[in-house]
Amino acid sequence: MRILGEWYLCGDGLYRPIIRATVLAGNGRSVSTEFIVDSGADCTILSAGLVDLLGLRSLDPTSSIIGFGGRADTIVVDTRISVETTAGELVTFRGEIPGLIEPESLDMSVFGADILHQFAVILDRRGEFVALIREAEPYQKVEP
Repeated sequence: MRILGEWYLCGDGLYRPIIRATVLAGNGRSVSTEFIVDSGADCTILSAGLVDLLGLRSLDPTSSIIGFGGRADTIVVDTRISVETTAGELVTFRGEIPGLIEPESLDMSVFGADILHQFAVILDRRGEFVALIREAEPYQKVEP
């Protein structure tokens, strides 16, 4: 299985590795969005803008996460994130996912370790290649 992403030019002029996905909203429709592929993030998290757009209810009282930008308040929502493979199949991740409350905390949602640890993650800026690879796809580790 191979999921391809891209290097996306963000509003601050920097390129970031992203994967395009759809997220299930409270009304049953899917919302298309981009997720930054963050190999250092402990968990997947939804941006405040996406949480508002999805219209999902919080499962738990407000909690918080800590990142490079400091502490940010979150809620937890139950939803599904789907991505398309190069074979045209949909892969869906379902669960309770934290979502930010304050828009200034993060302007884009993030794929973190809870999803990324299921794949070999390739973030090749020079080669302009972003991919998540699992199982039967050819991938070879080269020893130094």
